[in-house]
Amino acid sequence: MILELLKSSYKGKIYLLNGFRHENEILYKQELAELSEKHSNFINHTVISRPSGSYIGEIGRVQNLIQNHIAENFEGRFFLCGLSAMVNDVKLFLLSKGIPQTKIHCERYD
Repeated sequence: MILELLKSSYKGKIYLLNGFRHENEILYKQELAELSEKHSNFINHTVISRPSGSYIGEIGRVQNLIQNHIAENFEGRFFLCGLSAMVNDVKLFLLSKGIPQTKIHCERYD
């Protein structure tokens, strides 16, 4: 979806908030960094919930990324994908923040 938006010259902000347990599980790190450098409207943030002692970066859960990087008055859509437990937790968090159900789209992998 992100690549299609960028190819079509979409000008709005595109946020990708990635959550992983361990830093060695981060997917497409280099590719996403390159997209961020090439497209100023693509912003990628990653959070690790169980980091090693040497990890440098954001620690916590996807909800922390939303809290830290998405404006309170954000009017866009949220596309959640991943394991059911994470998707359900993030969805409940968004609903508690007043995000309408119609702006939350979910895809579960399990």
